[in-house]
Amino acid sequence: MEMSLKTTPNGVRLHVEPVSEIEALHTKKHSLENLYIGEEVNDKLKAIKSPILHIKTTIEADNSRFFGMNINGYELKYDIATNTLNDVFIPLQNRRLELEVIVDKTVIEVYANGGRYYWFYNYPTGDLDNFNIRFIKGGDPLHKNPRTLVKKLEIHELLSIW
Repeated sequence: MEMSLKTTPNGVRLHVEPVSEIEALHTKKHSLENLYIGEEVNDKLKAIKSPILHIKTTIEADNSRFFGMNINGYELKYDIATNTLNDVFIPLQNRRLELEVIVDKTVIEVYANGGRYYWFYNYPTGDLDNFNIRFIKGGDPLHKNPRTLVKKLEIHELLSIW
């Protein structure tokens, strides 16, 4: 990871992002744009079986109460009412959440909103023989058809560094 100081509306803040050299490990690329979370998006993601990934996505809130991603059983869930991603306060920027996620079998690193927020999680209980990734569509009692737009999604399968 690379750390830098960037000026924000709240002053200078530390940002953490993956190093650009990770692109040398990119192999097969999966991408899509401007699709609402649902069966079409998740059907396309079923083809991804590699447990070593570099994910970049921009998700735009519409009328859904929450949205998220499930990466081999680990959920990244954004609650629009509380502006929280897995209980961490992360405000949307122009109704959008930018995520960059590095998945290395049982370790998941999350970079949100251009590296302004970062954390990692050791997730040893995922089934690596049946690896899967999908988006979560959030319900809302006020809307019969909750919608969240996947504005942009790039998933790069990665080579191992070992």
